[in-house]
Amino acid sequence: MSQPYTALIRQSEGWWIGWMQEVRGVTCQERTRDELLDTLKITLREILEYETPKVYRRTESETEKVKFSDILEFGTQGASHCTDSGFEEVKIAI
Repeated sequence: MSQPYTALIRQSEGWWIGWMQEVRGVTCQERTRDELLDTLKITLREILEYETPKVYRRTESETEKVKFSDILEFGTQGASHCTDSGFEEVKIAI
């Protein structure tokens, strides 16, 4: 069974930038949206495989710092939503 994670991404000055909301340290930058999503998935896998004992999913108290209106649950991998802050929220399952 795959575990869903949330990527926050957006285009800025010709680059796509993004990070995984639940796992710190997964931050990437690529020229295209598809390349960014691939790189985020690869980086997330590597961190989880290498650092599993050290990786902690964010707690609910940390998540509360994000505006609730910016959070949306998706049942379909790759589904997205644009937040009020201009970031596209994409669910990635690994």
